[in-house]
This record gives sequence, structure tokens and C-alpha cells, in this order.
Amino acid sequence: MSSRRSRLRRSKKTTGGTIVLRVTAVLLVAVLALSMTGAAFGASLIKTWLTDLPDYQAKDAFDVAQTTKIYSADGKLLARLYLENRQTIPISEMATDLVNGIVAVEDERFYEHNGVDAYGIIRAAVNNLKGGSRQGASTITQQYIRQTILRDEAYDISYARKIREAYLAMEVEKRHTKREILEMYLNTIYLGEGTYGAEAASLTYFDRRANKLSLPQAALIAGLAQSPSRLDPYDNPDGAIARRNEVLRAMLSNGYIDQAAYDEAVATKLSLKRSKEPRDGVYAAPYFVAHVKKELQAKFSPAVVFKGGLTVYTTLDTRLQGYAESAVHDKLNSPRDPEAALVSIDPRNGYIKALVGGKDFRKNKFNLATQGLRQPGSSFKTFTLVTAIEKGMPPTFRIDSSSPAVIPTKPKPWIVGNSEGSGRGMITLASATHASVNTVYARLAWELGAKSVASTAKRMGIQTPLPNVPSIALGAANVSPLEMASAYGTLATGGEHFPPITITKV
Repeated sequence: MSSRRSRLRRSKKTTGGTIVLRVTAVLLVAVLALSMTGAAFGASLIKTWLTDLPDYQAKDAFDVAQTTKIYSADGKLLARLYLENRQTIPISEMATDLVNGIVAVEDERFYEHNGVDAYGIIRAAVNNLKGGSRQGASTITQQYIRQTILRDEAYDISYARKIREAYLAMEVEKRHTKREILEMYLNTIYLGEGTYGAEAASLTYFDRRANKLSLPQAALIAGLAQSPSRLDPYDNPDGAIARRNEVLRAMLSNGYIDQAAYDEAVATKLSLKRSKEPRDGVYAAPYFVAHVKKELQAKFSPAVVFKGGLTVYTTLDTRLQGYAESAVHDKLNSPRDPEAALVSIDPRNGYIKALVGGKDFRKNKFNLATQGLRQPGSSFKTFTLVTAIEKGMPPTFRIDSSSPAVIPTKPKPWIVGNSEGSGRGMITLASATHASVNTVYARLAWELGAKSVASTAKRMGIQTPLPNVPSIALGAANVSPLEMASAYGTLATGGEHFPPITITKV
């Protein structure tokens, strides 16, 4: 049995070595062919493999998912929307040790090759044939290609994909400096815990910007590129430290650090600290942000909203938002207290300055301010009053206030009473408004017509369809707080309505 296992191991090793040699031979021939412009041999070899290449010269060819940022009117970051947690930054804002660590451990001849490292291919093949730990031969440029323009082929294990990758890497190297390629790579690479790029990883593992990383911290992040899930320092601290020390050894052997710096770094204990940034990307005004997100998705595709890297400027005033949240939370702070909504709009332009849709967004994401359709009660009498004035009824116009009022609706009469009692006979419209007399407004709505009241409400800002019944005068129809705030703003501007606005610029 022992000899059989031995033969099996030798057989697997030989087969793997044969495959490596074949891949190596093909890549070397391809590199040679590509470097011999116009050579018939090279053209015939790669012609098939290089058909249907993505347009690597297109402006968006190498685009990756970018974070959309939402700002308040006073410049505060309200939220980051993303599918991939990435914060793109220039390489000048990345720690030098991080950049050097990536080069040392991922592609030590990065500054010498033209996108494909022939020496690295041979070295990896020889090492693998000798039975050493498996080594790859992809350069940083090739890895960048695989994660962007060829991401749909990333798991295609074939000679064709390797040749396409090598060709595109060489083309990228013709069009970009080494520093530019490193910047693009370090903003693209997945580094575990849902993070992409140096900045997001630095915040996730050490709660600091990428330019503030110490040497051991930078080395740890550089090491994650090899296998971010397996080496996750939160789940596998020993594996992460071992890989960190490999990076440090590579930095030492390549002259990026001296012996003293190496010794100090490998002796440093792992100390992780997650960023306090919210996991959902929302920093403030969650109900307002939810409404903005909904409006963005009505204008753009989900791909653009969550991957397009938009910068969204809104109308929110964070100072007023703070007052609004305090007004709700400070007064309704008992578990038995009802939910509440608050909307503040500048009537001169319709800008929403503050919006609270509930007591606690984490517990209840239903937005009462925008989605909560409730009966507004007597506050809806205003639209009946405006209709009456437009019809020529002055504030001195007198109406019967006796209670109950029997309105001859069908199929049965609508009977309305006054909360204050029987009424005071004939009173002016002004007095009825001051005392909010139900019977006066019921009779007024019947005389004016429910359609006329509904039309006035719509012109003033109520968008929810209203039923053709006189009871709408007393607030029997469901509308949202946002609609009511918007419609009441029409009174403050002397009759000109400005629709509510949350987004000023994208």
C-alpha cells in the first residue's frame, strides 16, 4: 500500500510538472512572438486566442465598481452607497511601505518587465517541479487585467486566457507608467472583509487611513492579496502574521527595508481595530438617505447608483436635521410612545431641509414621512378654505354651524357632529376656521363640491389621489406628511407651489 501511495504521489507530481512546462513553453513562445512585430509565426500562433478581445482602449474598459457618495447642503457626508466597499485614492495617499510590500511579494521585478515576467515564469515552473510551495507567475499588471477587463474570464483555466491576459498586460504597460499601474491595482484588488483597495482595507483592519499605516500593518495588508479569505486576520490571525512576515522577508531581500526595521516589524504583535464607520454606509439622517436612494434609483439604473461612483448633493441642512431628530426622540423616548414623522421644507424652493421618518431606523425602516399615508384630520380643512376663497367667499361669509349636520350623500346621508357641542348658529368662515368647526366645513365641502376641494389640494402639492367624497374636507383621505408640508408651503409663497426637492446636483 505504501509503495502504491508513493507511485500515486510521483504520478501526480509528474503530471503537474508536465502541465507547468507546457504552460511555460506556450507563454514564452507567445511573449517571444509578441515581441517580434510582423513575424508570421507569432501572428499565426496567437491569432485565434486574441480574437474578440475587450476594447482595452475604451474609456471605461478598466472601470470597477465605485462608491456613490451623498452629501448634505452644508457639505457633510451623509452616506456611501456601494456593492464593493472601495474608496479610491491616489497612490500619494498610500503608505510607501504598502506599495513596496505589494511589489516585493507579488512582483519583485515589476519595475523591470513590460507586463509579462519571463524569468518569473521559469522560476515558478522550476520551483513547482521541485515540489516547492506552488508559485504563480502573474505580474501585478496581469493581475490587474484579470480583475478588470478580463474579470469574466478570471476562472477560465486555459492557455488562451493566459495569452489574452499577457497581451493586454503588455498593452497596458505601453499606455501607463509603473506608478499609474500600481495606483490602479491598489485601488482595485480585493483584500477581504468585503473591502476593495488599500484605503478600505486600512480602515477595516486598523481604523486608519492608508497613508498612516506602520510597516507591520502595511505588510499585513500586502500579504492579504494572495488569499484574502484564508488569511483574514480576524478569523486566522496566525496565518495572517505568518504571511505578513513573508512580506517583510521579501521587502528585506529586495532592499526596501533594513535588518533593524525587519526585526522590529516581525516582533510586533497583531493589533486589529475596526473602523467605526457604519457597515451600511449611512452616517446620518437615515430616513432622508433612504428617500434620496429611492429617487436616485428612479433616475438611474441600480448599477449606476451602487457602482457608478456618483457624487450626490442634497438639500439637507444637518443643523436643522439635528433639531428635527431631537424633537422626535426627546419627546417620544418611551417604548410605549407612538412613532412620529417630521418634515421641514423651504417653501421658497421646495428644498427639504430636515426629514425624520421614525424614532429608530435600525428597528423600523418604514419611512413614515414619505410612505406613511395617514388621515391628516382637521389640517386638511385648509384646502377647503382655499377653495372657498377662490370661489369668491370672503372670510365674513356666514355658514350654519349647528350640530349635527346631515349631508345628503348617497347611498346614505353623512352625519357630522362638532366636538365642542351643538354649534353657535350662523358664524363667519373666519370664526369657523379659528374654532375648526366640523359642521361648517362639511356643509362648505358639500356646497363647493368634493372635486373642487381635491383639485385645490392637488394644485397645492397633494399627489395622492383623493376620493370624490365631501369627507375629504375633514381629512378622511390618507396622505403623507411630506405632501402636507409641501402643500402648506404653497400658502407661505402666496400661492406658488414648489415641488419637494432632495437632490440639487449629481
